[in-house]
Amino acid sequence: MDLTYHIIKYDGPLDLLLDLVQTHKMDIYDIPIVELTEQFLAYIKEQEENNLEISSEFIVMASQLLWLKSKMLLPKNKEETEEDPREELTQRLLEYQQFKEASQSLAQRQNQGAHIFEGKPQYIEPAVHDYTLKNLDITKLFEALNEVLSRKEFIEQKPTPKDFTKIMQKNRTPILAKVKKLLAELEEMGQLSFFNYFDDCQTKDEVIASFLAILELLKLNKVSFDEGRLTLI
Repeated sequence: MDLTYHIIKYDGPLDLLLDLVQTHKMDIYDIPIVELTEQFLAYIKEQEENNLEISSEFIVMASQLLWLKSKMLLPKNKEETEEDPREELTQRLLEYQQFKEASQSLAQRQNQGAHIFEGKPQYIEPAVHDYTLKNLDITKLFEALNEVLSRKEFIEQKPTPKDFTKIMQKNRTPILAKVKKLLAELEEMGQLSFFNYFDDCQTKDEVIASFLAILELLKLNKVSFDEGRLTLI
């Protein structure tokens, strides 16, 4: 195997070893320790020739590689089964490889994020709705509501201690549910008596929610109100 090497800055001896394994396409599970040791020592020699400082980590690794090289060159006793002296080095390289790949992935994401710029919050003009109810005598509508309120006997709900702790969070009948209910009834019947519409309401809250649902549909021009009747448009 030809031993060629170019001086590159490495983060440590494992970084150099991993680069040598990958560059020369060595099998990381069956490392040719003799060739790897020679390549590693060639790096240290070139560092010295270029008057570059060599950290103690590289010296320690060089001694470990020389020890492994000597172990691999010793004649093996066929009768004795010994552990592969390269096993620990292989494990360390695999762990470092995983760490390096994870670091590169994070760095790539960070670089991609550097090209994403957040704009300043922009003020969006709120939509202005026209609440004018055209072609409708609003006075008659409210008179009809007052009549509903005067006709019905509402269920008196006695307050509980919990009610006093939730005054600001009082549950109210959802208007949207009333809108859907009214539309469903009108789609089925076509017309509906204004007063009959409130028959199922047991509390004043429900009456008000039902009335607001009527106003919403009148505003959207979905229904019409005339002579005490609601008609689907």
